Amino acid sequence: MRMRAGTVLASVFGWLACAGATPHGEPREDLPRAEAGVLYAIGTSLGQTLDVYELDEEEAREVARGLVDSAAHHPYAGVRTEETAQQVTTFHETRVQELARREELAGQPLLDSAASEPGAVRTETGLVLRVLEPGTGPSPTTLDWVTINYRGTLRDGSVFYTNEGQAPYHVQLGTTTRCWQQALGAVAKGARLHAVCPPALSYGWGGWPGVVPGGAVLSYDLELLAVEPDAKK
Repeated sequence: MRMRAGTVLASVFGWLACAGATPHGEPREDLPRAEAGVLYAIGTSLGQTLDVYELDEEEAREVARGLVDSAAHHPYAGVRTEETAQQVTTFHETRVQELARREELAGQPLLDSAASEPGAVRTETGLVLRVLEPGTGPSPTTLDWVTINYRGTLRDGSVFYTNEGQAPYHVQLGTTTRCWQQALGAVAKGARLHAVCPPALSYGWGGWPGVVPGGAVLSYDLELLAVEPDAKK
């Protein structure tokens, strides 16, 4: 489910890789044509893949100009050079990192506020954990399988990830984020807890494009319903 920002850049490089290439044949007039609304929907879908950059209107218009020239087979091949490819790489890295840095700073008050709640503990890794019900029995290891209910929110309180209205989630703990590993590894079966996670323990500076911004501080309400030891241990 997780898509990294690099996926967006990979599609750009696919276009740049043909530096100096000749555009393919002219569009065929006998092909079935779509309604304007359908083509516009295609454009908005392509535009959503660029959300990671938070382009302003002027930047978006320049991207649109390149898209039009490419799709209409206009003579644009001269701009597809190794130098341009390097410039794209530099833009991608600097823009994504700066946006993630700002998002992480904006999420710091959420971590501090959560740490001030009664019973909350901030670990050395930056995780803020508040156990509402401790549960009983051994704590799961990363090799164990856990069954949980979960609800994840962004710093503005909007839900980005939940199994509410669905069956409990069954997963090997070691395949989840470090946030879940550390939070669930600190409790036992039957526990309910609230965890606030810095980006280093969740989706990092790459984020989850279209879902979680890079550098995001995330909050989770978790309920550990069952722990199933891995048979290979």
